[in-house]
Amino acid sequence: MAGFTVMAVYMINLIANRNIFSEPMCYFTALLKTCMTLFSLYSLALLCIERLFMLKFPVKHRKMFSSVRPFILIVIVLSLSIPSLAVSTFEVVYFPKQHLCWFNLEELSFVSVFLILIFAVPALALVLSSLVIIKTIKHPKHVGTKLVVPGGESDNTQGNKSTPSRCLKSKKNLRTYFMVVLMVLTFLFCHIPNMITFFCELSNHCQISERLTVGAKFLHFSKSFLNTVIYGLLNKEVRENLYVLLRRKLLK
Repeated sequence: MAGFTVMAVYMINLIANRNIFSEPMCYFTALLKTCMTLFSLYSLALLCIERLFMLKFPVKHRKMFSSVRPFILIVIVLSLSIPSLAVSTFEVVYFPKQHLCWFNLEELSFVSVFLILIFAVPALALVLSSLVIIKTIKHPKHVGTKLVVPGGESDNTQGNKSTPSRCLKSKKNLRTYFMVVLMVLTFLFCHIPNMITFFCELSNHCQISERLTVGAKFLHFSKSFLNTVIYGLLNKEVRENLYVLLRRKLLK
């Protein structure tokens, strides 16, 4: 909601056709944009890593999510905003105000570290975990289904009984694959336009209309809501635990 509030201010600025940003508003928008960028990217990478953990260690994943409530996971995701808040606070306190709206490559000495924290680290985690997930789904490890009984005869009933579990596993793999595809698509459509406009404004080498910039920021802020939708719809454990938790709260 904070991101959409900033977008509403941008829209009012465009409609009024005049600059309504005061100095405190400039600091606030710079701080909020940095937090939203880091939080959204790192949460996206965390969701992809969680899917990888589910594929590699299904037993541990099942035990962890059967005993841990959904709000614990939410706390873990929200804790990712702590480093973003620290970086943003450092930027606001120690950098001159002209660096906040917008940055200047010639004067900003720590811009490389800043950009790596914002874009490179979560993007690398997202790409690597997505590749491992796709490889795991395409090339699963096959386990023999024959059962050797004490009489010396081999019984293939275990293979027949494991057919439903195979179907469930294939459905889980499809959900995971679909989630990864959605994550990659939302990354491309929500973050890439914002990155392009960000680097163009940073380098001052190309001119982009203000409406396109606002549209890119709107897509970028909407990504925070899409993370929750993707995670809630395709993760059965979290969805069921959240339903039980909400049901208990409503019945009290």
